[in-house]
Amino acid sequence: MYYNTCFVNITILYMLTDAVFLPLIMVIILSIAAWATRKIDGKGAFTGAIISYGLVLGVGWLGLAVIGTFFVSGTLASMWKAEKKKSLKLAEARNGQRGMANVLANALVPAVCAALAIIFPAMQHWMAVLIAAGFASATSDTLSSEMGNIYGTKYINSLSFKPDAKGKDGVISLEGLLFGLLGSALIAGIFYWFTAEKELTLIVAGAGFAGNLLDSLLGASLQQKGKLSNHSVNMLNTAGASLLALAGMIVVC
Repeated sequence: MYYNTCFVNITILYMLTDAVFLPLIMVIILSIAAWATRKIDGKGAFTGAIISYGLVLGVGWLGLAVIGTFFVSGTLASMWKAEKKKSLKLAEARNGQRGMANVLANALVPAVCAALAIIFPAMQHWMAVLIAAGFASATSDTLSSEMGNIYGTKYINSLSFKPDAKGKDGVISLEGLLFGLLGSALIAGIFYWFTAEKELTLIVAGAGFAGNLLDSLLGASLQQKGKLSNHSVNMLNTAGASLLALAGMIVVC
C-alpha cells in the first residue's frame, strides 16, 4: 500500500510538473528574456506572461507556440532593415519595443478563448482553432506591414484600389500581401504540427489571412477617419479571424 501511494504521488507530481510548473517556468524565462533585450517593456512582459500562461492552461503547448511565433516573427520583421524604415519614417515607435497595449491588441481575443477553454474543457478543441486563427491574423498583418513597406513596388488603397502612399493606413502592396499569406501559413503550420488536422489547418490559414485583409479595410476607412486607433484595428482583425474560423468549423464539423 505504501509503495502504491508513493507511485500515485510521484505520478501526480510528474503530471503537475509537465502541465503546470514547466510551462510557468518557460513563460517566466521567455518574458524576462524579451524584457531584458528591450523587445518589450515591463508592463508588456508581465501582461504577455499572464496571457501566455493562460494559453498553455487553456489549449496546451500549442498556445505558447503560436504566441511565441507571433512575437518572434513580428520582432524580427520590425528589426529587418530598421534603418531604412527610419529614413522613410515608417519605423515602429520606441524602436519597435512592444508595450501592454500592443499585447492586449493582438492577444486579448485569444486570451478570452483560452479562458473559455479552461472554464469549459469540452470547448478546448474549438478554442484551439480560434486562438490559432487569431494569431495567424496578427502575424499576417505584422509581416504584411513590416515587409511590405520594404519590398513593395506598387501601393494601392485597399478600398478604392487607387495608388496611395506607402505606410498609410489601409494601403497595401502585392508583396505585402504575399508576406501576410506567409505569416498566416506559418501559424497554420504550427497548428498542423500539433493537431495533424488538415481541414482545420486550412481554416486557420484562410481565416488568418482574411483577418489581415479586414485590418486593411478598417485602416482605409475608420482608422483614416480617426474613429479607430491602430490597437483597436488590431484587436478587431484578430476577433474577425477567430469568428471566421468558428464559422468554418461549424460548416466543416
